[in-house]
Amino acid sequence: MYLKERISLLKYSIGTLANASIVSYLGSSNLKQIYFQLFILVSAAINQIMLLLVTKILLDFEDRSKSKNIKVFAMMIGKTLLLGLAFYTASQKIPEKLLSCVLIYIFQLIILTLSIKRLPN
Repeated sequence: MYLKERISLLKYSIGTLANASIVSYLGSSNLKQIYFQLFILVSAAINQIMLLLVTKILLDFEDRSKSKNIKVFAMMIGKTLLLGLAFYTASQKIPEKLLSCVLIYIFQLIILTLSIKRLPN
């Protein structure tokens, strides 16, 4: 099953752009802080797309190969490292905006949830 069959990419894109607009508008007058907050947003979006791809691989019940397990493991490690690196970088560079970075991630999760298509039974 393809990604566009599981999620409304239009809703997800509009929500992500709205989140980025709010970040850049309310983020700060400091350009460095806005860049790092947008870095968190992009990292969260990539993380969620990787999550959807891992879910797609795991739901493929016909393929029980060892390479599937290695691919899933590598993607889970990669998505965890990406998000960890993003939050670590933000905590080191803009510690006063760490709460807003967490809120960016939470809003991105809400956008993903609202974008998921319901499949017919």
